[in-house]
Amino acid sequence: MNFIQHPSYSEQMQDIKSILSKITIENLNKLLERFDLQCISYERLQTSGRINFIFNLKTQSKTSTYTEFILKVSNPHRYWKELRTKNEVYTMQYLIQHTTIPIPKIIDYSVDSKTSILSCEYILMERIHGNTLESVMKNMSDQ
Repeated sequence: MNFIQHPSYSEQMQDIKSILSKITIENLNKLLERFDLQCISYERLQTSGRINFIFNLKTQSKTSTYTEFILKVSNPHRYWKELRTKNEVYTMQYLIQHTTIPIPKIIDYSVDSKTSILSCEYILMERIHGNTLESVMKNMSDQ
């Protein structure tokens, strides 16, 4: 019987370090060029966890319009590779089409780390402002 073999902690950390090293202005500009955008700056957000790494991208268009995006980079060692990112994208698209829940528009995504400009699975989405679920949950009662 074959069991899932999970990489060691040091192997995981090395892979994560490799992926995070690909998040550069140059690679972000390659990702954004087909949208006629240029990345001016980016920062990793404090809400980043072990499953996803979240970045805020500040971009500029050729007409000097400034826009912010969220780049969600998937941890390469989580289960359900490809399926989790696809499921998240499809769920967000469904919610946008069928509800009034404020959901960020998906700009781009990749489920194939071999062909991805960033060498990882990612979701690039518009940034919407408001309260995060994380901040709202802190003030909720058990009821």
